Amino acid sequence: QARGHIHAIEDVLATHRMNLEDANHQWALDATKPSTCWTCKSPDVPRMMKQMGGPDKFYSAKFVDLKNEITHPIGCYDCHEANTMKLHITRPALLEAMQRRDPKFDINKVSHQEMRSLVCAQCHVEYYFKGKGNYLTFPWDKGLTPEKMEEYFDENQADEKSFADFTNAVSKTRVVKIRHPDYELYSTGIHAYRNVACADCHMPYRTEGGVKFTDHHLQSPLHSIATSCAVCHRWSEEEIRTRVESIQDKVREARNRAEEVLSKAHLDVAAAMEAGAKDDELEPIRQQIRHAQLKWDYIAASNGMGFHSPAESLRILAGAVDLAGKARLDCARVLAQHGVVQPIEYPDISTKQKAQAFVKQFVTGKPPKLLSAH
Repeated sequence: QARGHIHAIEDVLATHRMNLEDANHQWALDATKPSTCWTCKSPDVPRMMKQMGGPDKFYSAKFVDLKNEITHPIGCYDCHEANTMKLHITRPALLEAMQRRDPKFDINKVSHQEMRSLVCAQCHVEYYFKGKGNYLTFPWDKGLTPEKMEEYFDENQADEKSFADFTNAVSKTRVVKIRHPDYELYSTGIHAYRNVACADCHMPYRTEGGVKFTDHHLQSPLHSIATSCAVCHRWSEEEIRTRVESIQDKVREARNRAEEVLSKAHLDVAAAMEAGAKDDELEPIRQQIRHAQLKWDYIAASNGMGFHSPAESLRILAGAVDLAGKARLDCARVLAQHGVVQPIEYPDISTKQKAQAFVKQFVTGKPPKLLSAH
């Protein structure tokens, strides 16, 4: 279970993604990480952006250099004006993305109800660090679906060609790492269609002493079904919970199937490389895997296990299964052309530890044999 906004600073400082381990097994902040990683963690960020001369200066600085300046976890100012408590946008990446899609977009003309989702969309979205300056960018120029993001990332851009976050060590596929496209997925669901905002479910209204206010616990609606769900859905709490979990179970099943075929697609390419296949033979297959993984990750990285838009989640996962399956079929043809027609002996990667140990062999340049029996 997520620990919540109040732990944002301590968690980002502690995660291994931001730290390096020395020879004595001591951890220290990685001096190469950009300040962009601070962006969604603190109300100190807008102040530092202004003080440093703009978001570009902020993003291009080093994360470790701002450790003593950014000390307050996510708080009131991230979403509210200090004097009026009016909802406002404090992170430029959201406004920049909106204005690239629609140059006439004016945040001042957005309704209060829409703002109750847009303040969340400042951070609960897919993003990447663009260019050498690590400029925080939402890949929304063509649309919010994974297919439109594929188009965006595959296009030649000013300072990068066919953007990738990393190259998969097993298959050498250039992969886009999707973060948490919660707002994008929510936008395709029934709640968005009915103009139900993020805050309606995750920050439901409460009344105490005759005063109506929003609950700022920022948690799963399943922790407050009576005020989050039952306002509209007039069923028992047990029935609502069962319905939600039933939807999530189905999405998880589809996600697991996508993971299975996708992981084997990566292994098939590794086997083809072992058999002597060249990059020009494997590039179309890697492109299919790249797109399949982006689709799978679009759902896997989203919060709510697909509940924000169940039909769309299953559609996207079906696309991931289809593309990964096509990649495996094409890879089988390549293997046959290189004389391999027997089934590949897949490794045991049933646990995280086993999977990491297996992948580490590829990372260190000593890949295991997948075709040893042939």
